[in-house]
Amino acid sequence: MKPKTTSLIRLIACVLVFLSAPFFPALVAQEGENSRIAALRAKAGQGDGEAQYELGRAYADGKGVTKDLVEAVKWYRKGAAQGNTHALNYLGEAYAQGKGVDENPIEAVKCWRQAAEQGGIGAQYNLGRAYARGYGGLPKDPAEAEKWYRKAADQGWGPARAALKALGTSGSPAPSTATATPLPSASAPAKSSGAISAAARPATDASAVSKGSPGVFTFKTDDGVYQFTIDTTQAPPELDAWAREKLVPAVKKWYPKIVRFLPSKGYSAPKDVSITFKKHDWQATTYGSRIVCNTDWFLQYNKNDCIGVIIHELVHVVQSFGRNWDKYVPLWLSEGIADYVRSMCMPYPDKVWDAQRLRYDGSYKMSANFLRWVAGAYDKDIVPKLTAAGRQHNYSDKLWKQYTGHTIQELNDEWKAFLAQPERPILKHSLKELQAAVLQDQASPEKAK
Repeated sequence: MKPKTTSLIRLIACVLVFLSAPFFPALVAQEGENSRIAALRAKAGQGDGEAQYELGRAYADGKGVTKDLVEAVKWYRKGAAQGNTHALNYLGEAYAQGKGVDENPIEAVKCWRQAAEQGGIGAQYNLGRAYARGYGGLPKDPAEAEKWYRKAADQGWGPARAALKALGTSGSPAPSTATATPLPSASAPAKSSGAISAAARPATDASAVSKGSPGVFTFKTDDGVYQFTIDTTQAPPELDAWAREKLVPAVKKWYPKIVRFLPSKGYSAPKDVSITFKKHDWQATTYGSRIVCNTDWFLQYNKNDCIGVIIHELVHVVQSFGRNWDKYVPLWLSEGIADYVRSMCMPYPDKVWDAQRLRYDGSYKMSANFLRWVAGAYDKDIVPKLTAAGRQHNYSDKLWKQYTGHTIQELNDEWKAFLAQPERPILKHSLKELQAAVLQDQASPEKAK
């Protein structure tokens, strides 16, 4: 080949490379998107509800695949069959809007209710809207609308807060609660002989009940640092007796330990805490340093469960995340930490988890299990560190990478894989070691000053 011809070919090649350079990032991005869809399709085909939902979204949005609303509904249905709340919510929206399926308001509401009752915030908001409008065969019911808007707002859903304000109620999230499980009726039978009832109470209980009870009484922890006021004026005598004999020793034992376990620079835990028993919508709720407990629930349930609920709420007192805390700390993390500490103080019975339905942000016991695994596998101090970050309004998902070397999603996937193994490997830090960090007996930080 002649030199001039070779030079001309090289020149043309350079020009072609220059002209095509702007398209390289798009080609790389498309390749990455194709890989993502392939991975989703593989997991979805294996019955992963979350992957089925995400694949449905991909078809609905036309991201990585040709937009196909019918195909989107197909995958939403599959995810919904697995109980995935996101899939249920979007399937409900498809029914409501007639996208990819015939419009059917009644089916839309069914999907939203199923997801809302499992804690799906988008579905809770949509169900609230349905009640506000009288949609899908529902009566127009502002009270029910507010109820479901509130549940979504408590999880940080901005549109739900705006809806609450439109109804004329506060758009601020309600204080954290021990559980969102509906309470049993006042006539429901006790779950076990451990329930707090006059029949189950030992005869010696009466000797510990002061005259004039139910009433208000105070006590201090053994180190003399923290004072508690318990108000049973709206509770029956047997609950007052239980509070004096069982609850007081538990609080005196656990509150200083929780304070020691969750420190941060310059922080002092509340020194005056109140616990009130009265009619209430939840098992228990914490307002700053005030804990309100539902008398009916505490009367009917096992005494160890009742102590566990109080421990959970004491953790919320010690967390002290401040006003509008949900702007700085995810709800799932706040509740997960509270249940983590509770499980260390009073271990739950072993539970067989469905690994496919696990999510780190599942809240309460599920999130507590995730935290326990991360603490055991990577950083035994992860819970105190995250609490301190939340208290100082410095929490972000980036902290997981900083503390463990892995993103929260990577940890989530590894945790699920760990639980799916029939014979699980030994973790870096044992459960006994994690419990010891909570159960340690040392002088209270305030006492040591």
